[in-house]
Amino acid sequence: MLSLKHLSLCAAFALIAGCSQNSAPADSGTTDATTTVNGETVPLTAFEDIPAAQNTSLNVNDSLIISQGEDWLGRLVLSSKMNNADAFTYYRENMPKMGWQQVAQVQGKNAVMTFIKPKRVATLQFEASSLTGSSTIRITVSPHNLSPGQ
Repeated sequence: MLSLKHLSLCAAFALIAGCSQNSAPADSGTTDATTTVNGETVPLTAFEDIPAAQNTSLNVNDSLIISQGEDWLGRLVLSSKMNNADAFTYYRENMPKMGWQQVAQVQGKNAVMTFIKPKRVATLQFEASSLTGSSTIRITVSPHNLSPGQ
């Protein structure tokens, strides 16, 4: 009789535990739509002066963002479905449309580009994934006191 009570008790606990499980998917650390900045949820396009290609997602866990709008500083880590060459070309063509002036570039398997604005510098690092053909783009934006052309 005691084992029947144990069996019933275990079955009840299993039933309760099964009903209380959260069915939400695990957080992968990336998002195509929003991220959190200073406790607020904002769209990836909230970085007004950084272009965002389609099929590019923000890795929230590896990014560090201070402030918002055109004064934000920090590091964005993006996962792109574009290969490195296409991602490099996309940012080389679209950063100037956002007011950035390109001052340096090194293109290869892992490429680097540097852009400046009057009060900020942006360094873009492109890392190719040999398995998927995609790329990881690290955009670091920091303050500086040089003007473009100096």
